[in-house]
Order: sequence, then structure tokens, then C-alpha cells
Amino acid sequence: MLQKMKEKKVKIVVIAIVFFFGIIITNSFYCSGFSVEKMDKGISPVVYCNGYTQEEQKYVYTGDQQSYIQIASKNENTKQLMFAFKNAPQKELKFFVYYVYDNGTIDTEYETGTWKKNKYTATVDVKPGHVNSYLFKVASDFELFDVYYASDNGRLNSLKMIGYAWTLFFVLLAVFFLNNDKLCEFEKKLKGYLINNKNCFLDNLTKKNMCVFFVGIVSVVLGFQVIVWAGKIVWSGKLLFVALLLALLLSSYIAFRKYAAKKIEVFGFFTVLMVGMAFAVVEPPNVGVSWDDEVHYQYANEASHAIDQQVPFANRIIYDNYQTVALEKMDYSREEQKYYRNILNDTLEAKYYKPSSSMVSWNVRIAYLPSMIGMVFAGGLGLSFCSMLIVGRMFNVLALACLIYFSMKKLKAGKIIPLMIGLIPTNIFIASNYSYDTWLTGWSILGLATFCGEWQNREQKISTKNMILIFGSMLLAVMPKLVYFPLTLICFFMPLKKFENNRQRNKYWLMIMISTVLPFVLMYILNIMNGVGQGDTRGGEAVNATSQMDFIKAEPIKALLIILNYLKSYLNPLQEGTQYLTNQAYFGIVPVSVYLILGIIVIGAFASREEGEERFPLWTKAGALVVYATIGFIVALAMYVSFTGVGMETVAGCQGRYLIPTFFPVIFVLSRIPGKTRVKNIVKEENLNIMICTFFALINIYGLLVGCLYFY
Repeated sequence: MLQKMKEKKVKIVVIAIVFFFGIIITNSFYCSGFSVEKMDKGISPVVYCNGYTQEEQKYVYTGDQQSYIQIASKNENTKQLMFAFKNAPQKELKFFVYYVYDNGTIDTEYETGTWKKNKYTATVDVKPGHVNSYLFKVASDFELFDVYYASDNGRLNSLKMIGYAWTLFFVLLAVFFLNNDKLCEFEKKLKGYLINNKNCFLDNLTKKNMCVFFVGIVSVVLGFQVIVWAGKIVWSGKLLFVALLLALLLSSYIAFRKYAAKKIEVFGFFTVLMVGMAFAVVEPPNVGVSWDDEVHYQYANEASHAIDQQVPFANRIIYDNYQTVALEKMDYSREEQKYYRNILNDTLEAKYYKPSSSMVSWNVRIAYLPSMIGMVFAGGLGLSFCSMLIVGRMFNVLALACLIYFSMKKLKAGKIIPLMIGLIPTNIFIASNYSYDTWLTGWSILGLATFCGEWQNREQKISTKNMILIFGSMLLAVMPKLVYFPLTLICFFMPLKKFENNRQRNKYWLMIMISTVLPFVLMYILNIMNGVGQGDTRGGEAVNATSQMDFIKAEPIKALLIILNYLKSYLNPLQEGTQYLTNQAYFGIVPVSVYLILGIIVIGAFASREEGEERFPLWTKAGALVVYATIGFIVALAMYVSFTGVGMETVAGCQGRYLIPTFFPVIFVLSRIPGKTRVKNIVKEENLNIMICTFFALINIYGLLVGCLYFY
């Protein structure tokens, strides 16, 4: 009887969860509303000005009764105009819109709108039909940001009803097809895990630890106050958020230091999550913050609307301005964020959408799954556009934190190594923005950590579960960036004694071979389908992939020497470490010594050993280094073909971040050496772990301060 009641409770919980998320998903659809257009970038919608003193986008009202600005027409179906301003009125203002025809005649009919107090946008309904332009009149000064032309998108909400039907379908599946025994077993394990960690938490809620905890929070906040007094930065809501987040993190290290050795994966999860969240929230709610994030955001957002095929019109606005954000730090200051955020949010609130453009190939699209889920969740909850953009970033950070957590769980020793790689300033910065690098780095670390964990337990036979995990993780890792397929070659070095029989060994090797060869085959097929083409036009007019390939074929030795000469510095962390470790794109370089970071990583890696730990043979270590160099060569060759001018003596556009996914296998394999663990024995593992976590948390927050908050 008790068991049946338990199964019934699990069923109810599953139904409730599935139904909740089904509603969230369907509520995120964009259906009825407006299709919106704007003038192309660089083209002003204003064709003439009368009765205002004009300076660029600023219009000063002179008091003339005939004051107006003439706005170009966009299409015959326009039903609504939205005027976006860089200033907001202190009181409610009436404005007027007149119709101008091709012969210059002004219609006697006109529309009246209201520019509300403290609002940065104003909308007015207009009658559809062919007009030459509109006259906009308001008795006030204003600074025009842009004009948006909205027409009925002709869509109905029936798509949402289909979504609710799907929700019901999935609920029925959950009720009739899910295995209740497994659900109950999962619930039991989850409850046990939560109770265990709850007990650990309660054990530390002593008066002494609570005092340390609160003193730590106050100390960190006061430390930020000292920075403010020094005139380096000003207080703001964002600075307070960062101060409290860092204070909570550092105080937790001290209060729970007793568990910093045996619960390091929990420490690691929250460190990655909280540091990454600080970046995701504080960064401008825009694109143009990180490398190519405008493209990655576009793909992720399109993937989140694969069903309704409608995306926010605000996407067009931020895409048109990403270069200004990147190069001129637009939207970093408080005032710019204020008006820009309001404009973006108002367009979504007004139901301004645009049709989704062509989707990226499926193998790349999968890497945007975390951000896509975050945006669907935010949209389903009815959050604003800027909040949705931030939540998408946060889910990318959450994905990295989870993958680092499970990677650490798979290792018997050296758990700190995945965490240090996850907290590299360049890596945490990438994770807090839109990118597929996080997917590649996180899944490859999980797959290779599972492989290395098997090495550390050589007497125990490998399970089918771990075989599938290695295969699946490596396959998922390299899908969005197929040139990284050599990473899976490391997994061939599994000791033969790990297999129960030849059949299991052959099965494992076949799985690894598939995960190695399949991406290569897909890359070949995609190249045939898409062709080589011109190349990446960001490299300049001299870039032409077809001509570069002709040059390589004509002079292969010269081309090879060019790439090898470039690799001498590119693969050397002592020479190019800034590009691997502290480069935060348009934020700039974190002003911290690269040698210090490298030193901490080396000390942490070698000190994390256990006495008597299983070592990797020479060929495995050599194999990891060969894979590192091979991936560097492939990346350099790819950039030489697609990004570098024809026949140039160097490689252009080959960024250090491309090597981050190769760090874990090289550092882990090379750091497993025999000998006593003197550092860990003297300092104690929990203290060492806390110091490493603190170091990386501090330098990351420092990078956020000087790269972003300093301009706020």
C-alpha cells in the first residue's frame, strides 16, 4: 500500500513538472503581433527637418508652429509607427503625424499620439496605404534613436493551442510509458543526496562559522567601498550585486572549509556558477561583448523559436549596433543602458517580431541548447527582452558548471584540474556570453575525465554506462566544431585490462572510432554541399579561400613552413599565454600576470596527485601532446585558408581560445607523476583547494571590474 502511494506521488510530481514546462514552452511562442522593419544600418529615416535646430540626431525645438521632421515611408502595409528616442520627457507630450503623398500634398487627416513621461519610445497607429512620407511634430526637444514601421503579421494564436495539445500528449506519455520503478529509484537517490548535503550544511551552522560568514560578507563589501572611495568606480546596483555575490562565495569557502577536499566538486559548481553569473548579469544586455556573439546569439535565438519561426524585432536592433558596442563600448555607461534597455524591452512588449531567418546546420545548432532553453524559459515566464538575453547567458554558465561538476565527480584525484580550466578568465568570460566554445570545452572535459577516471581505477572493469558516457560526451563535444575530432583519439589509450572480454573491448573501440570518424565525414559532406567559397570576409578583401588553396597546392613546402613557424609561438603558453588565459575580447586583457596564473595551474595540478596513484605510460603522455599540436595545426591551417590573405607569411585570426579544449588532457596526463605529495601534505588539500578557488574568483571579478564596471 505504501509503495503504491509512493508511485502515485511520483506520477503526480512528473505530470505537474511536465505540464508546467509544457506551458512555459508554449507561452514562449510569438504568434499574433506585428512584423516590423527599419531603415538599413547607416540610413537615417529623417529626410528633412523644419523648425528645429538639428545636430546629428538631436533636434532642438525653436517654437515655430511649422516645426516638423519628415520621416520616410517604408511600405504600404504600415499600421503603426514607433519612435525611439535617446531622451525621455519630464511630462506627457502630445505629438502629431501627418501623411505626405508623392505629389507633395499633405493629408488633412492626421494622427495624434502620446509620448509618455519617462518613456523612451512613443507609438502611434497610422492608416495603411501608399504614402511618400510622414511629418512628425512635437513641441519639445528630442534626440531620435530610430523609427520602426510595424505591419500586421497575419498570424493567429492557434499555434499555441497545438503546443498545449503537445503538452497533454507528453503528460500522457509520462503517465503511461515512464517506468515507475526507475522514477522512484531516482527520487530516492535525489532525496538521499539532498539530505546528505543538507546534513553537511547544518553541521557547519555553528556560531563561530556564522560569525565568520557574516564578517566575511561585511569585509568584502567594505573592500569594494574602499575601491569606490579611491575613485576607481562608483556604486551602482550592478556593483552591489557583484560585491554580495563575491562576499557570499568567499565567506562560504571559509565557513565550509572542512569539506573543501571531499566536496570540492560542490565548491567548484558554485564557484563557476556564481562567477559566471556575475559576468552574465553585469555585462551590457547586448551583443558585441564577446567574439562573434552577435552570430551565436542569432543562432541560439532562432533555435529557441524553431516552432513558431518568429523572433523579437529587438534582435535586428542589437545586431545593427554590435560593432559600436564592441569597438566604442556603447551601452556600457549607465545612461546608455537606461535608454537602450527600455527601447529593446518596449519593442517586445509591443509584440514587434520578425520572421526567423535560415537556421544554421544541426550539428552546430546543438551547441546552443543551454542558451536556447534559457531563452525559452525566460520567454515563457514573460520576462523582458534584456532579461531573456541575460537568462540565455546564465544557462550557458549553468551548463559549464554542471559539466565541470560531473567531470570532477568522475576523477579519483586531480579533481581541481577541470575546475581550474573552467575558471580560466578567458574561458569563464566566453561561457558568460553566447558561444559554442563552452559546449565543446565542457563536454570534452567530461568525456576525457571519465576516461582518466577509468585509468585511476585500473583494477575495476569499465562499465557500459561509462563507455556510453565517453562516446556520447566526445561526440557531442566535437559536433559544433568538427576540427576537434582528434580529441577523441586520446580515448583509444584505454588499458586492455579494463575490459571484461574481447567483445567489450571491440565494442568500446568501435564506439570511439565512430565518435572520431563521424565528425570527419560530416565535415567532408558539409564542405561538398557548401563549397570552399571566398572565406571569412572579416579577414579583409585579400582573403580568398579558393585562391589560398591554390597557393598551398602550388607551394606546399612554403605553406607548411609558414604554419609551422607560426605554431612555434602559438602553441607556447609562455609566449602566447595572454591569449589563452586573460584575453576577454572587447573587455580587454585582465591585468594579471600570465606567469602567476600558469604557476597556480601547475602547482594545483601536480599537488592534486595521490600517493600511489596510477600513472599514464609514456605513449599516452606523448599522445596527449601530439593531439594538442595536431589541433593547433588544424586550427592554424583552417584560419590560414579562410581568414588570411593569399600568400601571407603568417596566420591571421588564430585566437588563443581555440586551444582551451585541449588543456585538460595535456595538464592532467602530464601532472600524474610518481613521488610524495609534499605540497598537499603540508598545506592540506582543503586549504589548497580554497586558495585556488579564491584566486580564480578574485582575478575573474577583477577582470569584470576593469573591463566593464569601470565604464558604468
